[in-house]
Amino acid sequence: MVYDVLNRLKRNKKLYSCSMTVSRPEAVDNRGFVFGREIVDFNASCIIIRGGETGYEEFSVPLEDVLTIESEGRVVFRRKPRIEKVYPR
Repeated sequence: MVYDVLNRLKRNKKLYSCSMTVSRPEAVDNRGFVFGREIVDFNASCIIIRGGETGYEEFSVPLEDVLTIESEGRVVFRRKPRIEKVYPR
């Protein structure tokens, strides 16, 4: 689903202006932000972004870590939270 949304944004030339919220365990609130201008490429399993302290380091973010995608002030994708059922013994 995330891959399809990213493909649609790329096809409509709106990938550069989008922003994403991703799950980041090392962040204070377990969330991080990726902007469209930082995206180098993406495939069916991950997004390759450029950033870091020098601005030239490349990182890959798995697609399952993407929580929301916003474009032009609208949320175009939101991952539904998983509800784990607990069965009594």
